[in-house]
Amino acid sequence: MQKQHVDFVKIAKQSAIRERQKTFKGWKDELQSIIDQHNKTRINGKVASGKTQHERAMYLFKFFNDLRELGYMVEPHNLREKHIRVICKKYVDDQLSGGTIQNYITYLRAYCFWIGKTGMIRDLSEYFENPEILTRTYMATRDKSWEGNNVNKDEVFHSISTNYPYVWMQLLMCDAFGLRRKESIMIRPWLDEKDGVLHIVLGAKGGRTRSIKIENEYQQVILEKAIAFVGKTSTHLGDPSLTLEQNIRRFANVMVKYGIKKEGKGALGVTAHGLRSEFAMRAMEDRGLKNILKGGIPEKMPREQEERIRREVSEMLGHWRPQVTNAYAPPNTVKALNKIREVRAAELSKAFQSLTPGQHCKFFVEERITEEGEMIPAYTIEREYVQTINQNDKYFVQLKHEEDGQEHLLSVDRIVRIVG
Repeated sequence: MQKQHVDFVKIAKQSAIRERQKTFKGWKDELQSIIDQHNKTRINGKVASGKTQHERAMYLFKFFNDLRELGYMVEPHNLREKHIRVICKKYVDDQLSGGTIQNYITYLRAYCFWIGKTGMIRDLSEYFENPEILTRTYMATRDKSWEGNNVNKDEVFHSISTNYPYVWMQLLMCDAFGLRRKESIMIRPWLDEKDGVLHIVLGAKGGRTRSIKIENEYQQVILEKAIAFVGKTSTHLGDPSLTLEQNIRRFANVMVKYGIKKEGKGALGVTAHGLRSEFAMRAMEDRGLKNILKGGIPEKMPREQEERIRREVSEMLGHWRPQVTNAYAPPNTVKALNKIREVRAAELSKAFQSLTPGQHCKFFVEERITEEGEMIPAYTIEREYVQTINQNDKYFVQLKHEEDGQEHLLSVDRIVRIVG
């Protein structure tokens, strides 16, 4: 009689599956248990921020949902390297940005560490035929500041101050000191300022505290206004009747209510983060670094000097890499300027293709100098689009004012962005 082979590995796996089925109600319950056990810390053992914990948990549920939609009914503890390959192919097909893909892979590496499969994810070059798609684009190709988008800050701030005074003060601090949303809520104006330096301690991203020297009259005025608002106490700028999470939610809701968003009905084409961009741009310009996003030809500056400026501003923003400032002011080079023009041309081409007669749009127009040497400043105009016409090999958009029906032409050459 032939001796029957016993597969002890298979028996052990089946036993483990049965035990998990007894412990958990389903894969979601099992995944939540893993997240609850590990999500509060990073791989290096440091405490993960609330934002990181939330985004990582949301992503992991989406990850396993995506695998199931693709036909892979994998359990949380049974993740395999082949599943990583499958999901990476999906990200390429979905045309996700390099930065987004890298964030997702970072979350997956942490998850593999949690379930005892450290090193399962190989070098990313093995998952992507074209490694260029993983390149993060840090260089700004569009001015994200409120000033650069012709938004009247004083008018917007005044409107918000009437109904939401706490959010109004938070925005003023974002504008004057380049604070992030959470930092502006948790800042303690009187306690966190000492000897002309504002110390960002509470709410700093990643726990990276920093100090910002008060360099101009505007910063001093806003800080004094903030101190007067809460008094000479240890009080922060968040509404004391709300929790931190509620204050953050209130801030976000107010931004939407007053059109402080990139797109959608009533959008101003900017976000609150645009104030941080504006702060960074001002700080670099005050130190002599030209911002080519505002037009003109790049000016030569010694490399060491530009690096020093970017390092200083980077530290003021709470970063440690000078290159991060490229997201606010691109490198002062012809190559960067050509890239900006290329991206703008592509965006405009796409926007024009989607325009339909009768569509209400917001046109952002750049400044220009007339033949007489007169400077015509940049402005934003909201009109109903009629058609695009050609006059003597020059293209114009024909626009109509909705109130009086008057029509006029706007040169396509002057348009830098369309929102509608």
